Amino acid sequence: MTTNSPPDAVQKLREGKRNLRRARVAMSLAEKVRQVVELQKIHVSVVGRRRTLRPVERVWDLGER
Repeated sequence: MTTNSPPDAVQKLREGKRNLRRARVAMSLAEKVRQVVELQKIHVSVVGRRRTLRPVERVWDLGER
């Protein structure tokens, strides 16, 4: 038996993706930048454990505002 509709798990993933996109679109620019900086911190931490970081591989210094 085959159907044209995707399995429940796929539909849930697609709905979650739509919700996440809506939330990100609604975020302020400042909050989006804060998220990018947090992701940079994670990236630099992971890469720094594997190899020496290059000078350009650093977290943005935004200062306290």
